[in-house]
Amino acid sequence: MVDACVAAAIDAGDTGLLGAADAVFTPRGTWPYGDAGRLVATGIGNTKARTLAADVGILQTTLFDRAAGAIAAGHLDVVIIVGGE
Repeated sequence: MVDACVAAAIDAGDTGLLGAADAVFTPRGTWPYGDAGRLVATGIGNTKARTLAADVGILQTTLFDRAAGAIAAGHLDVVIIVGGE
């Protein structure tokens, strides 16, 4: 997931987005980590990002809805949404 974030930032032409992210949203996977988003945030060098994990069974589009709503409301500026199994 860290590699995917770095590749996406490079593709976007702005690796500064990784450090600017206010939050990292992930689905809750079958992996053994309690907070995969925190591991991703740490892996991209962002220690300030909040994390959110969507429960199993929640539509993955829920993460996009929550991110878009928080950005539209002015609560967040940059959100990373990532998952992988």
